[in-house]
Amino acid sequence: MEVVFEVLFSDENNGNIEGLCVETPDFKERFPNRNELFLFEAKLGSQENSTSKSSLIGFSYDNGEELSQFRQDGFSYNKLGNYPGWDQFIKNAIDVYQHYPFQSENIKRCGLRFINVIEIEKYNGVPKDYFNVFLEADESASISDIDKYMFKYSCIDEKQDCQINVNFRLSDISKSLEAKFILDIDVLKTSVDSVQKIEDLVDIFTTMRNSKNRIFFSFLKKKVLEYYDEQ
Repeated sequence: MEVVFEVLFSDENNGNIEGLCVETPDFKERFPNRNELFLFEAKLGSQENSTSKSSLIGFSYDNGEELSQFRQDGFSYNKLGNYPGWDQFIKNAIDVYQHYPFQSENIKRCGLRFINVIEIEKYNGVPKDYFNVFLEADESASISDIDKYMFKYSCIDEKQDCQINVNFRLSDISKSLEAKFILDIDVLKTSVDSVQKIEDLVDIFTTMRNSKNRIFFSFLKKKVLEYYDEQ
């Protein structure tokens, strides 16, 4: 499972890239690996008119279990591997966000993405036995035709005023019929008022997480749902 927390700002910082290079001892201890982030641009045309350039836009920091990006336009935090639960995840994300030097009250977009891996033992090849929103394939499709089991859609959560993008697919199946499905839920909120306190930002992301949960738990039937606690 992977979870991503992202904040993009309206007033993008166009200078002082080196200001995104965090050197505080506690941060460097937590994230020992630092890499430069580049934006590559190319203009195609005749051999004489084609051009390309790259620009340094920030830095990424990782420790094997966490990955964070400090960019000109904003901040992102990824938790890789085991999900620690919402309370711990949001605490970790905010702890890292506090080190981002160009915070602004003017937020352009908040993003929260959950890439869920749903494992099913002795999968019978009939998605509707496991999911309330399921996949169909024609009669000629076999259980090994992984690319035939995929769909995506977008919807609006009017109550929370956010957009939800969903990707759902069968990613792997073994000879012993152990199947892995990917349920990728991306929640985006662009109508963000001026955020003056960290607590306000946490509240925004908590409502986005609640939108994610409604989608996630509506997908799973009881025989799958019993393996998950709402967290």
